[in-house]
Amino acid sequence: IELWAKPPYTRNPSGGFSALTISPSRLRAFRTALEGAASSTATNLRASGSFPWDLSVPRVALCCLKDFPEQAVFCGQEMMASVLVSHRGRLLGTSVISLEPRHALELIRSLGVEGDPLEIFRRAGAGVLQGMLGWFRGADGLPAELGDPILEERSLVATVLGTHAPPNTMVVSLEIGFASNGRSFPAYLYLLLDAKLLQTALERLEKGSGGSGALAPSFIGDPG
Repeated sequence: IELWAKPPYTRNPSGGFSALTISPSRLRAFRTALEGAASSTATNLRASGSFPWDLSVPRVALCCLKDFPEQAVFCGQEMMASVLVSHRGRLLGTSVISLEPRHALELIRSLGVEGDPLEIFRRAGAGVLQGMLGWFRGADGLPAELGDPILEERSLVATVLGTHAPPNTMVVSLEIGFASNGRSFPAYLYLLLDAKLLQTALERLEKGSGGSGALAPSFIGDPG
């Protein structure tokens, strides 16, 4: 797991800032949870009969939003196809999945679903995000409450900074590997969370409390 060059900071009760410290064991638990979420997400989406891909997590990085994109897993393409979802309830924040346009088109074609290609991509991206947030169920025992997915076509920097999250927000950035029958391409996932919320979730992951498994995605091919 990749780390920041500078430690992220969180505001303390006195109004100052304290360095956020995350132990190696918590980072290992987090990486394991993310890899499990990727595997479960692919399994659940394949069960829908329209998702041929295996998912993996080859790279993970943590940084503050103020250090994005320099310290994040990042694709510097000028234009990216992205799906953005806001979180409600306990997992307050935002998640984004982004693909190069050519890879987004390959994903759309692979699903074999008829309809508007942009709408298919929007629902497919939301399905992957929903499944990947299954790590939070393992940390907290409760599912994440997600808002309506929003499709964006612009640079990653514009999409992530366009959330207007505070600069000390934690950014969990992942490279998600898509692979099927000799074909492969990367996607990029960003989870923007309050630093204290992330640290609490990692503590619970390390202790093994709560439930486990990814949320069952239902966006692909599902008009509901």
